[in-house]
Amino acid sequence: MIFPMTIFDTIILFLASLTLGFAQQCPNTDSRITLNSQAAVDTYVANNAGTCNFAQNSLVITGSDIVDISGLSFITAVNEELLVTNTGLTTLDGLQNITAVGTSFSFLNFTVENNPNLITISLPSLSDAETIKIENCPQLQSITLSGLSVPIQTLVVTSNTALQTLTIGNGGTLTITSFTVRDNSMLTTITGFKLADFPTLNPSF
Repeated sequence: MIFPMTIFDTIILFLASLTLGFAQQCPNTDSRITLNSQAAVDTYVANNAGTCNFAQNSLVITGSDIVDISGLSFITAVNEELLVTNTGLTTLDGLQNITAVGTSFSFLNFTVENNPNLITISLPSLSDAETIKIENCPQLQSITLSGLSVPIQTLVVTSNTALQTLTIGNGGTLTITSFTVRDNSMLTTITGFKLADFPTLNPSF
């Protein structure tokens, strides 16, 4: 016997289609996605753009010849670690649609380090990353993480000697358990948030 589809059934099917359509795991090797050259980036984009949108495990981008990751804009979440290290990138264009990093384990990092040509970091969609480390990028001038709204366990910004502005959040109150900013000799402005324990403080110096 065939029963007519109810409104409830229709809603369930619609939600299931959304899940299948918007939460497709990207393929990985050895429990992570490792892109260690520009050719590897280009191949990964060619093979997977439009077919998936999140990294179930870690995403590692490393390789001095990597200068363009804009094709990775189809990735919207990284379940474990996101590491960008020792690249030739000047921006992180291509990661701007990522909304969450390290949602499986709070001790896993969103780390950007040792990128000698990096000038700007702008990730407006990132709202959830419990541990953020941005270190040793000597040409980095600005960091904008304006979407952050979930409590941050650890925020470290160190040894970025050209850094001038650091924007965290969009004006609301953030809880940051450990906040370390040092050895950024050109840094003049920290803005975008109020610390939860000091509601009248809006860091700017």
